[in-house]
Amino acid sequence: MAAAGGAGWAPVLAPPASDHELELVHSADHIRRIEEACARGGGQIDPDTYVGEASFNAAVHAAGAACEMARALIGGRASLAFCGVRPSGHHAERDRAMGFCLFNNVAIAAELATRELGVGKVLILDWDVHHGNGTADIFRRRADVLFASIHQSGLCPGTGALSDAGAESGLRYTINVPVPSGATGLPRARHGCAGRGADRCSTRGRL
Repeated sequence: MAAAGGAGWAPVLAPPASDHELELVHSADHIRRIEEACARGGGQIDPDTYVGEASFNAAVHAAGAACEMARALIGGRASLAFCGVRPSGHHAERDRAMGFCLFNNVAIAAELATRELGVGKVLILDWDVHHGNGTADIFRRRADVLFASIHQSGLCPGTGALSDAGAESGLRYTINVPVPSGATGLPRARHGCAGRGADRCSTRGRL
């Protein structure tokens, strides 16, 4: 990292997430299914998602890294942080692994921040060629977490329409910006996607 201009960054080993931390977002049944599949030597979960014997351990440490990052930022031990972890997480739903994702790392960290670390509002900015359907679904009815995604339109998992702005108490706390392949600019926001509360949503957690 120093060779790439990252002088001053201090690598930190990712601790494993506890069952309690994983269960902030995921069901106990989901966690055990992943653990047991890996203990059996692995296998196929869906057409895109496979696990091996070491996958559960890797996923637990990836989620733990996100939690540790949140604690470091909110507790003042760091002012900026980056988690370079695998497996990624934004496709994982509350009770389903998919799209190479076993546990939803950023959702776990955001839930930890709001439920246990005293953060009132969290912004999750998701930029990826694919829409973060799992994160969007987990927080779609919540007004304390603003989920904003920029992604390529027309790709799997087929979610993230511009018109999808959340639901119930979380209406307008979801912002989706699907763009065509090769896009270099952002389309004009429609359907009220700028959303009430967008200007009030804190980035205190920097998740």
